[in-house]
Formats: sequence, structure tokens, C-alpha cells
Amino acid sequence: MLAIKIAVIIVAAKGLRKVFRRLFITNFWYELSMNLTYWKTLKNSPIFNPEDIKRIKANYRNFKKQDKSYLVDIQSEYHLSWSCLIRATYDRCIENGFSIDRSIEITENLLFENMKPDKIAKYILKALNKSKDPFQYMVNVSKRQESNFFGSTFSFSRATDDLNSYHLLVHDCFYNSYFRRHQVPELMKIACKWDLISWSKGVSQDRHGITFSRPTTLGLNDSDCQFNFERVPKK
Repeated sequence: MLAIKIAVIIVAAKGLRKVFRRLFITNFWYELSMNLTYWKTLKNSPIFNPEDIKRIKANYRNFKKQDKSYLVDIQSEYHLSWSCLIRATYDRCIENGFSIDRSIEITENLLFENMKPDKIAKYILKALNKSKDPFQYMVNVSKRQESNFFGSTFSFSRATDDLNSYHLLVHDCFYNSYFRRHQVPELMKIACKWDLISWSKGVSQDRHGITFSRPTTLGLNDSDCQFNFERVPKK
């Protein structure tokens, strides 16, 4: 009996550790916020009626259950939820007779309205304004995000990493793998757009002495994603 009690305590302790660890991962809060607010965004949209929203919710939940194999770490929980939400919304648009392009437009507008890219851009702008070395700040954030946000379902390498240049390559991407597996690679137009309308808008060459470019992506060019940061003289 004592051995059984000890085993139960160990299992419970491991479970609690997992819960506490999840609380300190930003993805957990992103996912929680998304699940609390996205349905309100859909409800306020003139595009979908209550039956549409009901179907989107049901498909979203079914997709998550069917694709549990994608859950390999805590970070991937958010990636899967985000991908399933996009796919469920897009599928309903297609079912309602919208074209592929219009369905992508509707889905990304609703998603990005909910994600507030302008607020993220303002946050980065303020952080860089306060930083003594804005270039190094962006490099440090990028490196932390590799493990803290992206996790093991992405793979990276650094083509250049010195005092004036930082070139990050993304070789594997959860979103690209997921959407291609489900034969909707066109949804990478949404995933790839996020960087360009959110945090990168807060980077100013004139103010911060940094340039950012992303010439290729896995989703749009069938080539490694390139995230290039360069230190340049402030004007």
C-alpha cells in the first residue's frame, strides 16, 4: 500500500509540475486568450451566422482531437490550436461558397482583428526606443523565441551571427507542415503574413539603426524562411 501511495504522489507531483510549467510558457496565455476572444470576434462579424459559428467551433474541436499527434511539447499546443482555428474558419468560408482568395481574406481579417498586430508593433517600438542597443535587443528576442515560443516543431540555424548582422534560417515550420498535410497550403499566406504586419512594423531604420527583411519563406517560396537583421547607421 505504501508503494502505491508513493507512486500516486509521484504521478501527482509530475502532473503539477507540468501545470506550473505551462503557466510560465507564453503560448499557454496566447492560446487561452485566443479561445476566450475569437468566438466573440466571429459573433460580431457580418460574415457568419450562429449556425456557421457552431460549425466552426465543432470543426475546430474535431481537428484538435484528430491531430493530437502534433502535440510534442507545450509550445505545440498553441501552434495546433491556431492552425485548427484558421482551418475551421477557412473551411466554413469555402462551404458557404466563397472563392479561395476571398476565404483567405475573410479568415485572416478575423484572425488578425483578434490578435491585435498594431499593439504588438507598438510594444516592439517602445522596447526598441528604450533599448541602448536595439539591434542586439532584436537578436536576443529572436533567440529566446526559438525555444520559448516555437519549440521543437520548428528547426533553425544561424547563417550569420555577428555584431552587425543576424541571419536566421527556419528549416522546419509547424504551420507549413500542418497545412500541407491537410492539403491547404494556401493558408500559409495567412501564417507568413503575421510577421510583416505585427512586430516588424515596430522596427525603424531611422530611429533604431536596424533593417529587417524576410526574402523567402517555406510556405510561399518552398525555401527556408530567412529572417535578416542588419545594423545600419542611424540617419
